[in-house]
Amino acid sequence: MLRTFSKIAALAGLRVGYAIGSAESIDRLNRVRAPYNVNRLGQVAALAALDDPAHWEQHPAGGHRGARVLSPRSWRGGAAPSRRRRPTSFLVKVPGATAVRERLLRAGLAVRDGAALGFSDHLRIAIGTRDTNTRLLRALDRQ
Repeated sequence: MLRTFSKIAALAGLRVGYAIGSAESIDRLNRVRAPYNVNRLGQVAALAALDDPAHWEQHPAGGHRGARVLSPRSWRGGAAPSRRRRPTSFLVKVPGATAVRERLLRAGLAVRDGAALGFSDHLRIAIGTRDTNTRLLRALDRQ
């Protein structure tokens, strides 16, 4: 099993992941992985996050508490959670997605344009804190 660690530990951009498997599987992965595939900063940050229980309490994706606020029932339009059992983001169809993304950004709410994923009329919205999710839903309702 291969999983990202960066997103669930609020370390996005540091590109840290983990693998769980038999010794044989891990040996095969090590044979094909790129050398220095995780930089020192990512390693230090991941280890610090693991040793800090308060970090896990504060970060919404760790417990996926934010997903309760941002559920498909929260949206007026359709929402498709990612295929993970506990989603960290939603791909949401929004008319005028690019303009909405820019308006949200001006309001201090960063979302990604779905065009990069081939969905020009969608936004990719990551699960945030309960307060941030509530602000986001209110901003979307004002459309």
